[in-house]
Amino acid sequence: MKFLVISKQFSDANNTAFNPTGATGVVPAYKLTNLAFNYSFLRNYHVNFNINNLTDQKYFTRRINMYPGPGILLGDGISFSISLGVKL
Repeated sequence: MKFLVISKQFSDANNTAFNPTGATGVVPAYKLTNLAFNYSFLRNYHVNFNINNLTDQKYFTRRINMYPGPGILLGDGISFSISLGVKL
């Protein structure tokens, strides 16, 4: 299990606290929890399972001033992946 903690930060070099367009300002702190599981069996086989953003935390990582318009870009919600491998 991996915990990711990102502190509050400014989105521009001028440390603008507020902008009515939403293109600059503070990006709030957020916490994410990721889970990874790897298992090898029968010497040549393995399975990997990953869950990102396990608690489905709502957050954003940056602000933009171009398409699709000024404002924030939301972070990814919960996602998972499963992979199987064979070593020949």
